[in-house]
Amino acid sequence: MNVTSAFGQEGAIARVATTPSADWLAQLCGWVRRGPGDLGPLVWPVVLMPQRIGSAFALPDDARTVYERVQWSTSLPDGPLDLQAQATWVAPRGEGSEIAVVSTASTGGAPVAESKVVVATGHTMVPWGAADTPPVPTVEDGERRLSFALSEHDVGAFAELTGVHEPIHEDAAHAWRLGLANRLVQEATLLLIVLQVAGARGPGSIEMWFPGVVPVGSLLTLWDRDRTWEVRLAGTQRPVAIGRLTESIGQMADAHEPRERDA
Repeated sequence: MNVTSAFGQEGAIARVATTPSADWLAQLCGWVRRGPGDLGPLVWPVVLMPQRIGSAFALPDDARTVYERVQWSTSLPDGPLDLQAQATWVAPRGEGSEIAVVSTASTGGAPVAESKVVVATGHTMVPWGAADTPPVPTVEDGERRLSFALSEHDVGAFAELTGVHEPIHEDAAHAWRLGLANRLVQEATLLLIVLQVAGARGPGSIEMWFPGVVPVGSLLTLWDRDRTWEVRLAGTQRPVAIGRLTESIGQMADAHEPRERDA
């Protein structure tokens, strides 16, 4: 198993100053199906990926995200961003470990967005800090909003867009060695789909739990009840992602919304 020496170590931190290019932002608009200049908060889950901020935060090759919370006070400001990623705790999880990383974005010294990601790995690491992942919420049946699937092309395009290439998402043989049916969809893509379908616009936050894996090509359904969202495997109705969005919800834009498919 490939584990970087700094990953999950107490005091691990990375900083970078960056200005997202217009071309990169246009590509992100295309991936999330929003018009040019209409990203709103959808930019933050990608900009704040710790793997993009520093090589010390490259994930172990069996790791997957089990929880993510993103908070923002504004859409992407003009000019450079100061990004920071920092490990905040490591805790035992079964025969492996969970690791939390907090990433922040600021401009002119003022914070504008923050992301906390908790990943699980089968690698046993020295625990430190205080684990504080909220429990997975219970979701009652709601309204089905969407049926969709993410293909090999979608997964590959997201990896190219983010610059984050991980074998669990791109190497089928590696996924099989881990006992998985196929390569896995990146969990961040499910979070982005919820933000898109919800019409997220203003300041707010989203937190999402990922209790199950999503093999590439799986047919999924998206359900909504009182701003709580659930992504299910269509065949079994088993939840694979549960999210809560807190903000002023805008009207859904039909022109940019992923199209409904029959389950």
